[in-house]
Parts: sequence; C-alpha cells; structure tokens
Amino acid sequence: MKIHPVLLLLLAVLLTIPAVQAQSTPPAAPLVGEKAPPPPTDAQRAFELMKALAGNWEGKMPDGQTPHGVIRATSRGTALLFELKTATDNPITMIHLDGDRIMLTHYCDAGNQPRMVGKLSADGKTVAFDFLDATNLQNSFQGHMHAMSFTPVDANHFTWDVVFHFEGKPPMKATVPFQRVSAETAER
Repeated sequence: MKIHPVLLLLLAVLLTIPAVQAQSTPPAAPLVGEKAPPPPTDAQRAFELMKALAGNWEGKMPDGQTPHGVIRATSRGTALLFELKTATDNPITMIHLDGDRIMLTHYCDAGNQPRMVGKLSADGKTVAFDFLDATNLQNSFQGHMHAMSFTPVDANHFTWDVVFHFEGKPPMKATVPFQRVSAETAER
C-alpha cells in the first residue's frame, strides 16, 4: 500500500502537536490541599552561596604567596571542587550536600583527608566548616586542616579563613583574601 505524501506530512504534523503543547504549557498550579515545596534548608542555602564562588581566583597569603584557586561545580552541580595552587603545594577540597548538612573533604598535602561539617552563619554570609573526622590521621595531634570558612564579600572577592593544627604546636590561623581573575591569570 502506497501512502500519499500529503497524508505523510499531515501525520507528521499531528504527531508533533503534543510535544509542542507540552513545551508551551506553563506548569500547573498546585492542586487544592497540595503543599508548596519546603523552603531551602540552611545547608542548601550554604551550598548555593558556595556555588556562587565558581570561577578563577587569586589570593594573598600572610607570607606573601599568591595562590591561584579554581572553584567549579562538578557531577551535575551536586559537588564543588576547590583546587588551590601555591608555590609549595596543590591541595583540593570537595564540598557537597549530605542530607540536611553541607560537608567538606580536604585532600591535604599532609597526606590526610579531614572531613568537616559546615554551617551557614546567622547573617547568611559565611559558610564555616569544622572538623568531624579524617582518614589517614593517626591522632588529632598530627598535622591537619581543622577548620575552614568562606565569606563572599561581593561578586569578585571572598575571604578564606583556615585553621591548621600542627603536632605539638599552637594552631596556625590564616585569613586569605581572594579576588576573581581571568582563567589565563589563574593558569600561571
């Protein structure tokens, strides 16, 4: 049986109508009695604040070093990678949601991997992470990153505060201001 070309064209048009309607139909309003989605949790708000820091950064360490950092979303936006490059090391930090909390794992050049739980500050401007546990850490006196916080100042600046524990010494605390730079500058 041979089908007339006009009939084939008509059939093709009729088959595309539902797809076009689906694309142009606005989302349906909630049904009576249906609940609106819950507001975002503090952890979700903290993660969104961290996502806004995606980009290339240059910092100023207290010792004069100028580290370059890259923050980028990965795994379909479910995790953030913070890669830091200094003259002496190249640690990475991964940040992700875990249920109703925001988590951080720091892959330290000291050879251990501290995990930290984050909290959004009361004013919603800082995400502060505190030590939870670590892999490859014999005891809490061994050198390791113990706390880390990120405070966006504006779209092009943030401060990074860190606390590093040394064996038998007082903790080292540092505040590193970062400013957004081009990808070319970050590659240096």
